[in-house]
Amino acid sequence: MFFFYFTYVNDIIKKLQLFFLLLMVCHGAFGQQQAQYTQSSLNKYHFNPAYAGMDNSLSLYAAYRTQWSGLLSNPKSQNINGHLPLYFLKGAAGLDLSNTQLGSFRQTSINASYNYIVDRSYGLFSIGTKLGFAQGRLSGETLITPDGLYEGSVINHNDPLLPNNVLSSSSVLFGAGVYMLTRKFEIGLSFEHFPEVNAQNSSKGLLLDAHYSLYLEYKFALNNRLKFFPNILVKTDGIETQTDLMFLAKYNGSIFGGIGIRGFNEKSVDALNILAGMQLSERVRISYSFGTGLSNIRRVNEGSHEILINYNFNKVIGQGQSPRIIHNPRHL
Repeated sequence: MFFFYFTYVNDIIKKLQLFFLLLMVCHGAFGQQQAQYTQSSLNKYHFNPAYAGMDNSLSLYAAYRTQWSGLLSNPKSQNINGHLPLYFLKGAAGLDLSNTQLGSFRQTSINASYNYIVDRSYGLFSIGTKLGFAQGRLSGETLITPDGLYEGSVINHNDPLLPNNVLSSSSVLFGAGVYMLTRKFEIGLSFEHFPEVNAQNSSKGLLLDAHYSLYLEYKFALNNRLKFFPNILVKTDGIETQTDLMFLAKYNGSIFGGIGIRGFNEKSVDALNILAGMQLSERVRISYSFGTGLSNIRRVNEGSHEILINYNFNKVIGQGQSPRIIHNPRHL
């Protein structure tokens, strides 16, 4: 029984590695390359640069995710970002750093953004853009193929698409988005890598396909203590589409949680997600989510874990220099 289990898991690992490899590095491959996060509704700037400044102060985020934790070389992602309103420029700015490890492949990126914000009676409307740099690194020596030769120091995959050593390539990133925030709802639309970006040695390097995302959130309150925030995030590369549904609830302004599902049909259903968090102080918020698998590998992947920490400075900055105070004792 143990031998059967080990063989089954090892076969899945090899298939996953080849899947992600082809997804990320083979020219002409189709698939989503963005890192998957469950708590996107709590970290909106990461996927839409037009959200910057909507937290009303300097807001810093740190996220860590390990997906399918029961599998060897499972996907892992880290993200650090920060954004703040710049009132004197009638907009906001932000910076985003991300790292994703997919088996033998690692992608690291950094983006800077600016967005222009219009304040209207119905709420805020923003349009923004981001520019950055990405580097992909494939450790070819860690791959194994059925027909490969691996004796001593010899590494030969016998596959023209796979390198026998470390392959690295880089690319310039570009993205843009729009976002509207009102008292009752939020809606955002963003894209990146449009058109697709070809990096150096794209036949065996980093090919970034265009990706688009649509976010919708509705807000309503049951009473003064209990509020609800159902939301949906739809991501697509024009070939495949992934949907995240989440129903969030917040109690007494400090305790919150939710339940959601990833997928919209029998072919794309991936996980059932449970989220819980707390506002620890006026400035610090922490949340954790667990995703239990619903796909065909649910019996061996042992679920996904994600933690997100937010620090909000909660102080108005960026308004420029205040005018000089003139003291006048007269009563006008």
